[in-house]
Amino acid sequence: MTTTKSKSGAVTAQQYQALFNEALNNPGLMSDCYSRFRDYSIGNTILAYMQAGPQPIATYKQWQALGRQVKKGAMGLCLLTPVTIKTSDDDASDMRTFFKLTYKWFVS
Repeated sequence: MTTTKSKSGAVTAQQYQALFNEALNNPGLMSDCYSRFRDYSIGNTILAYMQAGPQPIATYKQWQALGRQVKKGAMGLCLLTPVTIKTSDDDASDMRTFFKLTYKWFVS
């Protein structure tokens, strides 16, 4: 189903209802959709929700692989990504984990 936006740019309640009915009547449609997006930690889920609400999010390259294009100039959502480094060459168990900010996008 394709949804068209009203003149104000918002999707109407009737269009949401039709989309909801389609999702309920086609078994596996929702799980197929959300299986394309990786699970995020509870902290990143909360960060994403605070920035954009409940939206499927992915990296720029992941959207391209799905055949979608991020709008030019779109701001990414800021999430935390763990980075593990080895602090000494001789001891493999001497690892430290830090977090860096990375950006993910949702496509509207």
